Amino acid sequence: MAKIAFRWVEGNQPEMEAVQAIIEEKGWTPLNFPTSRAYCAFDGDSLIGFIVLQLFPHTEPLFVADEYRGTGVTEELVDGMASFMEDVRARGFICIADSPFAEKLCQSWGMKRIESPVYLMPEGKA
Repeated sequence: MAKIAFRWVEGNQPEMEAVQAIIEEKGWTPLNFPTSRAYCAFDGDSLIGFIVLQLFPHTEPLFVADEYRGTGVTEELVDGMASFMEDVRARGFICIADSPFAEKLCQSWGMKRIESPVYLMPEGKA
């Protein structure tokens, strides 16, 4: 590994286009350059590896007081969030559906259930 160089690249650097090209080739979700960085491995000028740090919007938690459930408040909150995501041209968003109601709500919006394992690094462990 003596001749392999490791460095951070960001959206305004040409190397990030090489990262994006591989992401597109693999069929992965495209990057939002302003909210992404990649730690890359280079052999000379060749990109040989990377790991991406990216901000991806989460649309949770969702809370509605018990006495207001079933009144349309939930739907208005969800519609407002979806409208905002469209306005800012979010490339997507995720929801950790930790209740059967949240799961049904996600399904009603046509959201795709992630089949890949998702892991969480607890605060203070890194």
